[in-house]
Amino acid sequence: MQDIIYELILNERSGKLSDSEADRLRAWRDANAENEEIYKKLNSSLDDYILVDRFESIDIDQAWASVERRLVVEPKIIAIRRYGVAAACVILVGIFALLAVLRNQDHTASNGMISVLERKMDQHTTAYIQLADGRKMDLNAEQGTLHLENGLTLGNNNEGILHMDTDDMNADGTQWVDIIVPKGSSYQLVLNDGTKVFLNAESKLHYPLRFASTNRDVELSGEALFEVAKNPDAPFSVNSNGMRTRVLGTTFNVSSYPEDRVQHITLVEGKVEVAKSDKAYILHPGEQFLTEGLKSGVYNVDPELYTSWTRGTVRFQGMKLEDMVQKIQRWYNVDFVFQDPSTKSLRFTGAFDRTARLGDLLTVIESMTNVRFIAQGEVVKVQKK
Repeated sequence: MQDIIYELILNERSGKLSDSEADRLRAWRDANAENEEIYKKLNSSLDDYILVDRFESIDIDQAWASVERRLVVEPKIIAIRRYGVAAACVILVGIFALLAVLRNQDHTASNGMISVLERKMDQHTTAYIQLADGRKMDLNAEQGTLHLENGLTLGNNNEGILHMDTDDMNADGTQWVDIIVPKGSSYQLVLNDGTKVFLNAESKLHYPLRFASTNRDVELSGEALFEVAKNPDAPFSVNSNGMRTRVLGTTFNVSSYPEDRVQHITLVEGKVEVAKSDKAYILHPGEQFLTEGLKSGVYNVDPELYTSWTRGTVRFQGMKLEDMVQKIQRWYNVDFVFQDPSTKSLRFTGAFDRTARLGDLLTVIESMTNVRFIAQGEVVKVQKK
């Protein structure tokens, strides 16, 4: 419940709170005076938001004592989430005042450290569209109505969202284009059938200018959330690194970076069929198809963990540091190098705002685990303390 409240407060601060979320937050605040006091103190004490907690093989008393020494708010506030779970203990760090204290600490680094650690995600909603003839258009520079040389309307691009043209019947359905999103950015796209696509960093979507009347096929490399417009006469299919997801109208997230150790498809609503290696899997809401090496299967998950990135919050649950660093590399456009392989298997659970500084995020991770991050130019080295 506390994770949800933190995210609601964050969405409220960033202006992204929906009407239903506002009602939920107000109900929680009105439930008792303590909730309202928590709400006020959190809002008044922070100017950034990072939540990072680590579990497994941690001394909860020792770690919490370390947190309390750093915090400057009342104990009843900093103890909002402190609990143990059998052999694995979870500690929520990153109550906002902690970040304010930690950000004043220095990292040991060589030249270039400051520029890297000051970097934030989503400072730019940058993307490129590459046409079939190889020409590339910078969507950050090309705003408004986009035209091809033959006069065909390609779409309308405005403030990080590209709306593909839906009315031009002269569009060639055999001509495919690519939307390419580089590291450190994200982009939104509305296909000509009304399907919404949220593209994450270092992703590419390959799709036709206009869908055929009987099918809607796209190809993805990277990660994207699809909100598919319903059309029972034309199934929507996403081909991604050997996986094929077929739907009629639904919302789902696909993460299929070729270099990632784990790839998955998570269903938010509706129903999809995932095909891989001549096997088909049916997913229902709250289920995920996951493949790791030669292993594949369907698991029950919280879809919010895999879709919150589209709303400005990144969440982890039991994720290995090795996999988390892979994502951070894309979001901040920086490279990490592990100097001690044993640190790769450390696991983390938590969340942070996509506008957080890289230095703040790394500092909080350092404060609760046995690793040290050293920035050198565009590379961050991961060492064991």
